[in-house]
Amino acid sequence: MTDQQKISQILRSLVHDLVLGNISLIVKDGRNGRLTEEEVVRALEEYPGKLTMPPESAFEGFDLLEIENTNPPEWSIDFDLWYDDSQSDLTLIASVVKKQDGIIEIAIDDIHVL
Repeated sequence: MTDQQKISQILRSLVHDLVLGNISLIVKDGRNGRLTEEEVVRALEEYPGKLTMPPESAFEGFDLLEIENTNPPEWSIDFDLWYDDSQSDLTLIASVVKKQDGIIEIAIDDIHVL
């Protein structure tokens, strides 16, 4: 499995937990990054409509930017969240790092309208 495929998989898992409202699990796993549980909940609830799971195709064409000169490798993701089964302008911004043992981790940097 390529790094791109692994990143897509962990992004899908994070978005799935956001859709299910598993914010405390996200915090427990450290995937909330610099945001508190309350900040994540507020960002998602302030946007009108119901957060829904994007189609599989959304996880194939998201913006993934490799950050140069990082060791271990790091990436930044901009991913549009879906509300009421439509792509919204509320964007999940996340950092991804590939640890020395090969494990790839994701953490939320921000959730805001772009």
